[in-house]
Amino acid sequence: LVRVVGRIAGEVVGLGADPAALTPVRLSRLPGKKRGEKGRWQRLLYLDPSGARGLADMPARRDIVGELRAASSVAYLAGDVARLRRCLWRLGGLVEASEVARLLAVELREIVEGGTDGN
Repeated sequence: LVRVVGRIAGEVVGLGADPAALTPVRLSRLPGKKRGEKGRWQRLLYLDPSGARGLADMPARRDIVGELRAASSVAYLAGDVARLRRCLWRLGGLVEASEVARLLAVELREIVEGGTDGN
C-alpha cells in the first residue's frame, strides 16, 4: 500500500489532494471505498478538473461555522443537549482549519460536558 501511495501521490496532489492525508490509514477516504466503521461508501464531493488548486484554497460557499453557531444558540435556548452535542460533533472536522470553529467547540464542550449555563 505504501508503494501505491508513492506512485499516485504526485497525480492526486496535482488534482488538489492534501499530501498530508496520503497515509495508508487515510486512504480509506478515497472515493468508491467502503468505510469500515459504519459500512458506508465514501463519496467524491469535489474534483477540480484543471488541477489548478486544492479544495482548501477555494473560497467558502457556505459559512458552516456560522450555521453551527446559530443552530447551537437555538439548541442552547431550548435546553436541547442532544442537539448541542451534534453541533459539537460537526465542528470536530473544522477546528484545525478555523480558529472561530475551535473557540465555538471549546464553548460548546464546556456547556455540554461541564454543565455550565454558557454565561
